[in-house]
Amino acid sequence: MRMVLALATLLTASLGHAQEAPRNLPERVIDVHLHFYPEDMKVPPVPYRGADPAGRTAPMPKTGAELRELTIAAMQRNNIVIGMISMATGNPGQFEIARNWQVEGGPKILVGGSSRTVMGEQTPEQVASLYDAGDMFYLGELGLQYLGHTLDEAKFEPYLAIAEAKGIPVAIHTGLGSPEMARGPAPDFRIDMGNPLRLEEVLIRHPKLKIWAMHAGFPWDAEMFAIMQQFTNVYVDLGVHTWLMPQDVFDARLKWLMDMGMGKRIMFGTDQMFWPQAIDEAVAKVENSAVLTREQKDDIFYNNAVRFFGFDDSPDSD
Repeated sequence: MRMVLALATLLTASLGHAQEAPRNLPERVIDVHLHFYPEDMKVPPVPYRGADPAGRTAPMPKTGAELRELTIAAMQRNNIVIGMISMATGNPGQFEIARNWQVEGGPKILVGGSSRTVMGEQTPEQVASLYDAGDMFYLGELGLQYLGHTLDEAKFEPYLAIAEAKGIPVAIHTGLGSPEMARGPAPDFRIDMGNPLRLEEVLIRHPKLKIWAMHAGFPWDAEMFAIMQQFTNVYVDLGVHTWLMPQDVFDARLKWLMDMGMGKRIMFGTDQMFWPQAIDEAVAKVENSAVLTREQKDDIFYNNAVRFFGFDDSPDSD
């Protein structure tokens, strides 16, 4: 989460390589990485840093309510049939706010508990009740790195035990963050806390835990592969790199993951924060990838998430 500027310096020289292929659409998509905000929240004027220059001139939504409307519209025009949403750090009443995202004729919305959930805003027993009631489908995005924590700490064990017992999926932020986090908005942020290897002890203690690493651990690709190779219940999402990386850079990284045999455990996720146009660019980036077959694209867009979450092969599944 909040990796908006994380690769800005690295990718500046490549920004001219934005995708120019015709706009083709997949048949159906599950976006496992979306964010929502209170309706009356004023959206911060953070510029869009996507690789496609056309997206950088799109008008910014001004409120959380407008962002919701534009995001749902973007989901619909990109054939996203299920969207998994969470708040960045949480907000009192977050599950009530999320209900407004489920609109008639729109995509099915599944809501996650934020970092605040596991930091004590809800008890493990309350998490179980929220899950049983259908108010919360997963734990995540857990952006613990921004708070100076990692998932392997003892304080999170009761939540992980509940998640394992009930089959609650857990989404953990891995990888980097925006520049100057530790010297700016998140003084407890540390780079090493985003290393996927920090998940090893968690996965040993909880062999049946459903966990997916958001952003696929970039830049720790080798470490991410090591975790996935050892723990076959670990999946990843592509996250912010679907729109932040130019097509050629994105394809190179995606090819590496595919060549390492991880194609059945990569899920589509946009990490849409304040820019609905990121969804358009993210879908186009995967759809236009030169390193994927049609079958592999469909796996990333839809089939892998169906398998991981245990959905029926239907957009109306729970």
